[in-house]
Amino acid sequence: MTQNADTQFGLQTRPGGKPLSEAIFSHGETLRVQVKASGNGFLYLMGLDAEGLVYPILPNPWFPENRVTAGQTLVVPSPDQEKAGLLLTATLPEGIQRTVETILAVVSEKPIPLLTTLESGKDSLPALMGRLADLDPTAARQVVGYEIRR
Repeated sequence: MTQNADTQFGLQTRPGGKPLSEAIFSHGETLRVQVKASGNGFLYLMGLDAEGLVYPILPNPWFPENRVTAGQTLVVPSPDQEKAGLLLTATLPEGIQRTVETILAVVSEKPIPLLTTLESGKDSLPALMGRLADLDPTAARQVVGYEIRR
């Protein structure tokens, strides 16, 4: 859990009750991320693949709502999001047997327009880091890696 004492925001990122950092996924397996914010604000979730490309998870063009309330537990994708086709799938590039990928969660008291303009699979880690450097320092951030195997 990452906690920012100034704003009292916190995040827990867990698939199926297990800490994401302890999870090992098989190639092709779908995953869900559970996030709990300890304060009201706006949640941003981004995936970072092994090649350093950024994939915005929430908000996205199909699910733009990212407001969270204190104590709210949010599972992404939700059952409704899955029915609409939003799936988080653990994938490995051809010829790779295992890798570690990352999910970044950010909660802020105010919307962060810079994080909504990232292009899925086109923006890279340096572009994301530049945007994160410009964030309000009171925003809570958590970066969690997870393993994918064939």
